Amino acid sequence: MRALWEMETDEAVRAAYARGLEASAAVAMESLPLAQEFDPAALRPFEGDWRKLNGLWEPQPTIAKATEVAEAQAKLLGRLSPRRGQEFRFVREPAFAAWIVTLAPDPVALKARAPAVEKVLARFPYEQLVYSQFFPLESAWHRLHLAGIG
Repeated sequence: MRALWEMETDEAVRAAYARGLEASAAVAMESLPLAQEFDPAALRPFEGDWRKLNGLWEPQPTIAKATEVAEAQAKLLGRLSPRRGQEFRFVREPAFAAWIVTLAPDPVALKARAPAVEKVLARFPYEQLVYSQFFPLESAWHRLHLAGIG
């Protein structure tokens, strides 16, 4: 939506995009505190061998059976690799939220929100993260710098 806002020449439509971006940013701000629940000193085990899920595989002739197998595999994956849930909840969610916050076009609002975004950016030991779900933070950082913040 940010790209549409940037390219739009009709001011009424552009204003509608800006309202949508602002509404998204306001909601995304609510997810930024999740980053503070990530404890770098308590990193949980990671298991990358997806083949361990194959023991639960069986033919899935129906949607219900496919759902049953998938749910059983997801539960097993959660037990084998609790790091997945840790990073998805406390890294991925605030990372995408931080990026969404930086997409709103109002520079005054962005400047006010920047400290919360920067707190998320500074929270993680990136070299210790396993999943690539943190990549939106690079975009958030870049947008802050484009705005002359940070």
